Amino acid sequence: MFGIGMPEMLLLLAVALIVFGPKKLPDLAKSMGRALGEFKRATSEIKENIEDQTGLGEVRDSLNEVQDNIKAQVDLGIAESTKTDTTTDNQTDNPKEAAPLSKVKDAFDELNTDPSEAPPTTSSKPSNAGDADDPEPDPRENITS
Repeated sequence: MFGIGMPEMLLLLAVALIVFGPKKLPDLAKSMGRALGEFKRATSEIKENIEDQTGLGEVRDSLNEVQDNIKAQVDLGIAESTKTDTTTDNQTDNPKEAAPLSKVKDAFDELNTDPSEAPPTTSSKPSNAGDADDPEPDPRENITS
């Protein structure tokens, strides 16, 4: 909670008790609680008004519906492709049908993962020893005594 631990919280409570006194402290806490409640209500009303005026709620719902439909189709296609792969070993003449649906599912799952959870990607750029970004070796390191 804002980086405040238990010792800091107790110190703040002790300072508030000394400054405001034991009689005014409960009233102060009650008024602070009411103010926080009003603030939360006001922000939620503003958020709802913005969503209603811009239609964000409808857009979000339609996007979620489309995403669910695509995922269901991909899962169904993978299930059918594995079923047909195990029953027959015939190759199809249509390259579009021969495309592996597992790659589509992997790409779909990759889109839905949080970038912070994704493993770091490796660069396919070849490393050059003489790049300008590389620091030059210190000539003093080669001096032997």
